[in-house]
Amino acid sequence: MINRLLNRFFAAAVLLLAAAAAPAQKRALVAVPDLPGYKTLKCDFHMHTVFSDGEVWPTTRVMEAWRDGLDAISITDHDDYHPHKEDVSVNLARVYQIARPAAEQAGILLVPGVEITKGDIHFNALFVTDANAFTGLDLTSALTAAKKQGAFLFWNHPGWRGPTVWQPVIEAAHKDGMVHGVELVNGRT
Repeated sequence: MINRLLNRFFAAAVLLLAAAAAPAQKRALVAVPDLPGYKTLKCDFHMHTVFSDGEVWPTTRVMEAWRDGLDAISITDHDDYHPHKEDVSVNLARVYQIARPAAEQAGILLVPGVEITKGDIHFNALFVTDANAFTGLDLTSALTAAKKQGAFLFWNHPGWRGPTVWQPVIEAAHKDGMVHGVELVNGRT
C-alpha cells in the first residue's frame, strides 16, 4: 500500500517537474498592416549573443524573436569585442550556423550579419558572406570590405556616449556609398 502511494507520488512529482522545466512559449501578435504591393516584416537587426557582449546562446535569440512576434532578425555580434572569449569561440560565422536551424524551424528569416565595432563608432553589416573579415581592421577598411561583400550598412546608436555628431569619418563613408541607414531606436533608447 505504501509502495503504491510512493510510486504515485514520485510519478506525479516527475510530471510536475517536467511541466515546470518546459514552460509554454506564446507568440506575441504584432499587427502591422501591409502596404499595397509590399509585405511588412517585423524585424530586429541589432542583437548580441555570448559570442560578443550578449548573455545568451544564438538559438535563444531566435526563440526570443519568435516569442516577440518578429519575422526577421540578424544576430550582429561585435567583430572586435569579445568579453567571453575565454569561454566561447570568437568565430562569428558560428553564430549564424548555430542559429539557422532554429530560425528555419521557427519560421524566422535569419540574415547573416556582424557589428563592425571601431571605438565609439559602430556599424551593422547585414547580408555578409564572411563575418570574420572585419576583425582588426580600421573603420574605413572594414566598411570597404563589407561593401565588397554586398552588405547593407547602417550606423548604430549614434550618440550613445554623448551628443550625436555627424563625424568626418561618417561623412566620408556616406560619400563612398557605405552608409545605407541609421539606427534610430534600440534597447538603450
